[in-house]
Amino acid sequence: MVKAYAAARFFIVQIDVDMRVLLRAMAADPAARATTEKLLALVLRESIEGIYRVLGDLQRTARTQTGRFADFIEVDQLTAAQDAYKRSGRDIAEDRPFKETLVKIRNEVAAHMFSDAAGIESAAAWVVSRSVMPKTDDAMFNSLIFSRSIQVLRALHTLDEALANIRRP
Repeated sequence: MVKAYAAARFFIVQIDVDMRVLLRAMAADPAARATTEKLLALVLRESIEGIYRVLGDLQRTARTQTGRFADFIEVDQLTAAQDAYKRSGRDIAEDRPFKETLVKIRNEVAAHMFSDAAGIESAAAWVVSRSVMPKTDDAMFNSLIFSRSIQVLRALHTLDEALANIRRP
């Protein structure tokens, strides 16, 4: 039980730190936006999919745990926290084109530059597609990846606070 709880909290902190570092890097160097957006897309995709995995594991463990840690988690509060997180990200979950774009970016980045499936053409296509983006200091604020990242960060912060309070004393 404690392991599943720690895994969920660690995952949230890891995503939070990764996103904040990448958002800061994007703000500090608008010229590096193509690189930071690629990496941010990877973290955003993992946060959207991964949080449901770790919360599901925590929920299953909390419901089936016996012994001295059987009452470690308030299951009803955990369920409420999960539901609140789902509501806060529902528009992202329902934005199929955005999620498909994240998958495409992830596949292009993860395939490496010289794989048979992606090749250097995919990497070049990404850079060219990003080259038309404005290079002004505030251009990143118009990025959907940026705004969705902020939305996920807020939801994760609320979820982490809820998880901190679901343990029984």
